[in-house]
Amino acid sequence: MGLHDRRDKAFWSVGLATTPGQYTWDAFQWNPPSLLPPTPYVGDSIIGGAFAAVYDGKLRIKGSWQSPRLIMTFASDQYDVLCQHLDHCYRKG
Repeated sequence: MGLHDRRDKAFWSVGLATTPGQYTWDAFQWNPPSLLPPTPYVGDSIIGGAFAAVYDGKLRIKGSWQSPRLIMTFASDQYDVLCQHLDHCYRKG
């Protein structure tokens, strides 16, 4: 996922990384829908800011489970976002 400031002067690459064979999520979302807003203000679930890995009920846990790591790197522009994320993943194995 690529993020940028409103002036397009700063770019970030944001993604998930886990061990091979554990890539079972269906989607990676920013500000997923919330059934229980944190405050009575209607917009809180929209402006709160959260990342989520969506498994759509496919994840079955027996014992312990480790969440995928959230990886954030800087990118030089919108075209460099994916390259920076993949570069980081390759360097970290």
